Amino acid sequence: TRGGTLISVDPIDSLTACSLADAIAAIDPWKRMGYGADAMAAYLASREPGTCRRVIRYDGRLAGAVAIRSPWLRGPYLELLALLPGCQGLGIGATILDWIGAEVAGRANSMWVCASTFNTRAVDFYQRHGFVRIGNLDDLVGPGFTEILLRRRLP
Repeated sequence: TRGGTLISVDPIDSLTACSLADAIAAIDPWKRMGYGADAMAAYLASREPGTCRRVIRYDGRLAGAVAIRSPWLRGPYLELLALLPGCQGLGIGATILDWIGAEVAGRANSMWVCASTFNTRAVDFYQRHGFVRIGNLDDLVGPGFTEILLRRRLP
C-alpha cells in the first residue's frame, strides 16, 4: 500500500498487454524512440526465462507496467517501468523499486536500470532513489539515443 491505497503487481494477460501498449507507446520515452503499440504489446505479453513482466494497478485501475530481468550483474535489471500519466507522481514508482529490492534481499547486491539522456525526469527519479550513474551507452536502443546505466547498491 502507499498512503492507504493498494498497489498491486499482477501477471499480464494479452488483453491487458494490448491496452497498456497503446497508452505506453503514446508517452515518452517510448514515443520519442518510435516504439509502436504492436511492438510494445508483443514485448509486454512475451514470456522469457529470467524476465518477469507485470501490470501495475493502483486502487484497482491500470497504472502501468514493470519488467524485470534477473539475474543481471549480481542483481535485477529494471527493463521497463512505465507509469501512465495520471499515475505519475503518486509514489507508485518508489513503491515498485522497494518491492523489487525486497524480492531480491539477501540474494543480490545491486539493482540496475537504464534511462535515456533526454528523459531527465526518469534520471532524476532514479537518482533520488539511490541510483548512481555508472556510464553512458551510445546507440543502445537506437541510433542517436544514449542510455545512462544506473546502479543502486542493495543492503
